[in-house]
Amino acid sequence: MNQHSTSQRVVGVETGLRALRDALETRAARVAAGALIAFYFCYHVTRFRPQSLWPPIPAHDAAIMLARATEIFHSGGYPVTDAAPFPYPPSAVLLLRALGLVGPGAFSIVWVVLMAAGLLAVFRASLAAEPDRTRGAWLAIGALSLVAADSPVSWDLRNLNSNLIYLALVMTSYALMRRRPDLAGGLLGVSISLKLFSILIIPWLAINGPRRALLWAVVTMLIMGLALPMAFFGHGAIRLYEGWGQQLRIVAGASPMVACAACGPPLVSLRRALSASIGETAAMPVALAALRIGWILVLAWYARRALSAARPVKAPSRVALADWSVLMVAPLPLSPWLEPYHVVTILPGVILLVEMALDEQIAMRERAVAGSAFLVLALANIVGSPFAIRGFLIAVQCLALTLCFGWLRRVLPEAPAFAEH
Repeated sequence: MNQHSTSQRVVGVETGLRALRDALETRAARVAAGALIAFYFCYHVTRFRPQSLWPPIPAHDAAIMLARATEIFHSGGYPVTDAAPFPYPPSAVLLLRALGLVGPGAFSIVWVVLMAAGLLAVFRASLAAEPDRTRGAWLAIGALSLVAADSPVSWDLRNLNSNLIYLALVMTSYALMRRRPDLAGGLLGVSISLKLFSILIIPWLAINGPRRALLWAVVTMLIMGLALPMAFFGHGAIRLYEGWGQQLRIVAGASPMVACAACGPPLVSLRRALSASIGETAAMPVALAALRIGWILVLAWYARRALSAARPVKAPSRVALADWSVLMVAPLPLSPWLEPYHVVTILPGVILLVEMALDEQIAMRERAVAGSAFLVLALANIVGSPFAIRGFLIAVQCLALTLCFGWLRRVLPEAPAFAEH
């Protein structure tokens, strides 16, 4: 009787998931999702205050990044002040300065357009390995993924930061990896030149290829990181990198209680969460080291399962997306300077969880694992936590994503899914 009841529940769940998938793939769902995403974007960027957009002037983090990049470009060095550090590399300084050449008003417009395009690009590119029917539902699946990834995405939009733009570069690279490996490698190199979170994808390419993408990624990083700074600053490029190194040392030693506009950005790192929980006691460094070692062991477990594959992984594919998702969240629990919008890198992984939970082609047990991880992330997003200990919540999110993909790693197809349908 219990077995019969369990079987009925499984059938009921499968029927419900099938109905949800069919609904997401309808024209009405696409239109509704598009309207919802437009509403979501406009709300967080403007809070429906049109006067905030005109006249267009840089605001929030975009204004800070443009001003600091312009200052560094003209002075040839990173400023040593009591303000919050500027941990962007010299290559990012040049990128921001180039965007700023269009003028403050045009820069503001271009920045908002890039953020909107970035959000849409991440939604679409994350489904690059799926069959046509699924790719057609990219807006609906993207909207559903925000249930579990709203917090970092909304933080990025409200603060006009660069994380969605950066993530769009990474995911566009992922989507183009088979068709245009040269362009894919170049885009990945640009993303690393803007932020270092995606640098762990370079060894992934060295193992799995394509070699052309790896070559162009390295060439792009060398051009943007060495050739251009030398061209603009000559031997002053050495001073520039020394200044950047000083910024990184400040970041590494930042007080966990830096959390106000006057002092710096709102940090949500593990270190701050521990400090708020047990105080700056002798036990705090030990507890922090234990948490970091635990996370490194989880990553090592995932790497062991990934490296045990019989042949290289092709991108785009579900298994490649799982690997890239883990590689992008890997630095987060270890970072001493973690801000809420940095966690936007969980978005592609959340989209993969949605797709796997709705896929009738895989076993119900694997779908349940993916669905459970999605529910954990959604619950963490909806319930939240006191800001001082949000570092723990972020660690749980990264852990749920990595454990899920590690568990499912060997059942995910290594070839692109669209080639099998």
